[in-house]
Parts: sequence; C-alpha cells; structure tokens
Amino acid sequence: MTHFAIVTLVVKDSEKLKEYQKVGGTALAKHSGKAFAGGSQTRALREPHGPTKGVVLEFPSEAHLSAWLDDPELADIHALREAAADVTILSVPALA
Repeated sequence: MTHFAIVTLVVKDSEKLKEYQKVGGTALAKHSGKAFAGGSQTRALREPHGPTKGVVLEFPSEAHLSAWLDDPELADIHALREAAADVTILSVPALA
C-alpha cells in the first residue's frame, strides 16, 4: 500500500539545506521514493519556530520509507539534512 512521509524542516542553516537539496532526491529514489508535493517553493503560513520548508514524499510501502530512513549508506545525507534543519517526519498511510 502506498505510504507517504510528511516532512517539515525548520531551517537552521540555509546553505546546508541547499547542499542537501542537491543530493536528497537521489537518496530518496534509492528506496523508490519520490517528492509528491512541496520543495523549495513551499510557503509556510505559520512559522512559530523559524523559517519552515516542507515536502510530501511518496513510497510504495512503509517498508520502503523505513529502509530510506535506516539505510547506513545514506547516513551522511541524512546527517546533512539534520544539520540544515530541525526535522519532523510523519509516516502517513494512504487511505483505502
């Protein structure tokens, strides 16, 4: 079943976020994920904790989402994202 991840990023370092955006898509594709909505043009309507970006990711299954997050080969890329922003990732199953 299709599974989504809603990712919000409260930006700490915009330069590191730009670096992450250059490599994040390739890391996502490794586990059959794709950005479904959002990205650099995201506009936050309320930003209680600072400049915020967001993206909705789509995976074929929850297992693919978990594999993306837990992949040791992607640890440096995930660390770059975490250095760039305070990140929240919500796992959201598709509604049947």
